[in-house]
Amino acid sequence: MDRIMVDNWFLREVAHYRQDPAGQDPKPYAELLMALVLWDEVCFPKNERSAVWAGSGELADCLTPIDDTGETLGPGAAELLIGIMEEDGLPDPYFLWLSDPEQIVNASALRYLMLSAKHGCDYLPAPRRQVFLQEHRAPKYMKGILTRMQLQNYLDEAAAAYYKETYVALLDFSSLELSMPVLADYVVRTAPAELSPLQYALHLRQEGPVVRYRSYLRSVEEALEQQQWKELRRLLAASKEAVDEVIALDQKRLSGVTVKLLPAPALTANYRGMRTELSASPALSLELNPRRMHLSFLRDLTDYAINERKLL
Repeated sequence: MDRIMVDNWFLREVAHYRQDPAGQDPKPYAELLMALVLWDEVCFPKNERSAVWAGSGELADCLTPIDDTGETLGPGAAELLIGIMEEDGLPDPYFLWLSDPEQIVNASALRYLMLSAKHGCDYLPAPRRQVFLQEHRAPKYMKGILTRMQLQNYLDEAAAAYYKETYVALLDFSSLELSMPVLADYVVRTAPAELSPLQYALHLRQEGPVVRYRSYLRSVEEALEQQQWKELRRLLAASKEAVDEVIALDQKRLSGVTVKLLPAPALTANYRGMRTELSASPALSLELNPRRMHLSFLRDLTDYAINERKLL
């Protein structure tokens, strides 16, 4: 089972955004929705700081607690933490509160990193802790997060480029910035009325195409971990091709349509229900290679990104 741990600061940011999105950073909320889909289980450290967000019962119901009361890291953990801090040229964590509040953030990030490793989890920290860990510890400790999250970036970039090129005569998308990654926006926008986005993310996690996509992501991580570069290139190429093929097919379908007949993306209103396979759209019907069925969910996301997503 692939597991990831988010910390209480991260969840506090999520709770604030859900309570009042105006003026709040959507990144933690979007990343949590993505984590619920891309990992088999999302955990959190249950300690005295959990109270700052745990009042949101629905949020807590989506997560699995990890005991973080008392000394849970095991013998020698404090010494190891100090050693890591010294290796990075950081001060002793036991004296941080006396000197630099910023270093408290760094020490906590390292401690949570160790806690997640003890329980076999990847670690998705609060934004400020992410910056520190990516700068100091990313190559050794954050491969899982970097792989699964960064693999979504190509779809985001390809979708933005599609809008800029396709609707250049109608709308200026030259400075288009997506408020959420495609996957997170997909969860929010396509969630049926009876389910919240958090509940819908849990529903999607169990769907066959998503399960197969997680299997693909696991293969990418294993190839990276074992430095199987040929296999890694093959896997990454398959992901890129899955996105590019859907976009190319749509561009081919539109090539005979005059620009005056092209709809503005904000007027598109063809929402799918709980699940719709890509083949349900005749214009985008593809004969999938059985060996690439693990990317059918990625194709669904691409179809959504260029045909149904609201931008304006």
